[in-house]
Amino acid sequence: MLVYLLPIPENIIFPDGPFDVVITASVYTYLETLEICKRYIEETTRALKPNGNFFSTWFRSPPHELSSHSTKTVLREADIMNLLKDYHIDSTKGGWPEDYHDQWYIYGELKNSSILY
Repeated sequence: MLVYLLPIPENIIFPDGPFDVVITASVYTYLETLEICKRYIEETTRALKPNGNFFSTWFRSPPHELSSHSTKTVLREADIMNLLKDYHIDSTKGGWPEDYHDQWYIYGELKNSSILY
């Protein structure tokens, strides 16, 4: 099932914690601002079961130039890691551009299931 969120303070239609895993491939690469990305991370965290897994892709700076364009949103690596502070990062891959579309893959597990936004 695909779910699309708007950057507004409403929750997705699911109750807290129904998902074992949330996959957001090529989502954060088009959201334009750190605030909108934060909103999606908050909903992901809320929707995951205890110890739920999370997969995401990002464009990070460095090596990419910062950008808030909808065709290629690039955030500072430190800001991305801060957004994911509630996750144990199990693995990362990529993100060093050989070409325009090389994304940084992050796979992690929710650290503390009592976190609700």
